[in-house]
Amino acid sequence: MIIEFPVMPSLGVVHRYRMGYFAFSNNNLAIRKRCAAEIGMYDSEASTSEDVDICFRAVRSPTWVLCREVDMTIRHKARKNLGAMMRQLWGWGIKLGRPYAKTGVTGVYLHWVDSVRHTITRHVEIEPFPWLVCAFVTDYHVAHALLLVAAVLAVLGHLWSAALIAVLAVPFLWRALRDVRQAGLGPWETVELAGVHYLANLTFITAAVIGGLRCGVLLLPASVFPPHRPTVAPPE
Repeated sequence: MIIEFPVMPSLGVVHRYRMGYFAFSNNNLAIRKRCAAEIGMYDSEASTSEDVDICFRAVRSPTWVLCREVDMTIRHKARKNLGAMMRQLWGWGIKLGRPYAKTGVTGVYLHWVDSVRHTITRHVEIEPFPWLVCAFVTDYHVAHALLLVAAVLAVLGHLWSAALIAVLAVPFLWRALRDVRQAGLGPWETVELAGVHYLANLTFITAAVIGGLRCGVLLLPASVFPPHRPTVAPPE
């Protein structure tokens, strides 16, 4: 993510992001010193999500624009074990609602995130609303919503209806794990990665919902997408 002047010849066509679009990590953020001084620097009281907060302030400024450099590759230090990664994701999620609440923006912002293209393909925005509701719905969320309905129907004794709804959830879960399936790993490694990916999303999304409600906002973040492996030409 780069914060730049609104008109830069090197950037070409720039999409000016709106408030709701910053439910992703910006730990590879590049920002001009002048911009940081104008919009208020990082929040020294924030232990996490300070990058999301400064991006919100930048995007609401009439002077600056945010854009992605798609050709940039960033290496990020991974946690040593699953428990450490779960704690990290919980920490990220539980504090994510704070920068959303700090904006003072209200309204309903619903976005559909395509699990294959990793882009927002549809959105609905209703600004006259007393609270902030911001949701980034993916196949992962749809699958769990269907499974929740199936569980309720099963408890109520509607077993055939529950089974049908559960079957309908399978294609959405299959699409949600598309990146895992195409990682080029062996069968057992794919199962392991799918399990880790599932737990990572469950931890982060649950923490973000709880943290958002603590701050008075309803926030449903998108599921985490694994990075695409770069295509490397075989040596001649």
